[in-house]
Amino acid sequence: MDAQLDDTVDQPQKDYFDQIAECMEKDSRVILCGPEPGWLYTLQQSSKSFGVVDNIAWSAARHHMKVPIVLSGDTHYYSRYAGDDGVTQFITSGGGGAFLHGTHWLKDKVELEEKLGNAYWLGGRVKSLKRRSKVPIDGQGLSPSAPLAVLIGPPRP
Repeated sequence: MDAQLDDTVDQPQKDYFDQIAECMEKDSRVILCGPEPGWLYTLQQSSKSFGVVDNIAWSAARHHMKVPIVLSGDTHYYSRYAGDDGVTQFITSGGGGAFLHGTHWLKDKVELEEKLGNAYWLGGRVKSLKRRSKVPIDGQGLSPSAPLAVLIGPPRP
């Protein structure tokens, strides 16, 4: 979908998603791909990015479909947040062969509440997101976002 520089969903784009949703079976699962992780920008002044993704998700919800995964790129790191509904996952995977940014600054919890003045997911079906990107690797509890170095040099004599 096109977030149109954080504006709103234009009518032709909305009509397109509504038309596709009408052709899908009830209880279908949809992976919604957005241009950026708007759920991380909800507290920024005038950010409408998450609202654009939410608007398209309503097209699926109105046609009795579920959106278990919301996927974005744009930012150069991997992170995953789980919604408090126990179903919805919000994933950022924006490396795309480019350099990677650190994730140490990401919040462990993101609140999605209308009373806070930010966007919220499908009328409040998800009220908070909890960061889930730390995955045990070899039982060491390492994070895939932990800085890693690979040194390549000549073989030791």
